[in-house]
Amino acid sequence: MELVSYNEYVEITTKLLRAYPNQIQTVLKSEDHFHYLVGEIMWADNDFDGRGNIYGYRKKRFQWAMGKLKRQFSRNKNKPQLLSINNMENSISTSNTTLVVENKEIIQKFIDQVKNSKVLTDNEKYLLYNFFIEHIRVVELSKQLNLTNRSIYRSIKRGLEKLGIQHGDFRRLRNW
Repeated sequence: MELVSYNEYVEITTKLLRAYPNQIQTVLKSEDHFHYLVGEIMWADNDFDGRGNIYGYRKKRFQWAMGKLKRQFSRNKNKPQLLSINNMENSISTSNTTLVVENKEIIQKFIDQVKNSKVLTDNEKYLLYNFFIEHIRVVELSKQLNLTNRSIYRSIKRGLEKLGIQHGDFRRLRNW
């Protein structure tokens, strides 16, 4: 198997995406979704065992990834999108004073959304607030609650998903 450049993987993904005309715009809006698909094509090349055709395996792997994204899109349609990190980041101006004020507004929106949420459990509210606002590390939270680091991380991730915040925004939200 010869090595393929990243740009060639992007081109392959773009060609395969044309088979899904209804989802093209949705996928292309989110860099995370598009690069997820590119990554799946890369993994297809890595996992290919020589049986059959590499192009067929790439296509199959792409179909599985698109199925996963479709399910994710349909789940998120039913959830209110109260907070979109990408949209809020785009609206922040370059002025430092405006940036600070708008960051405070974003943080306050997030706090209000967590406190007033009816879909989050008390545990998820506690973890989201302490992890993102108080900047308490997962290790410290796990010691406080006598849980594993992985269970804390999963609860935080599940809470974000319930709020309609994409997993790709997870790290950016932590850096506020």
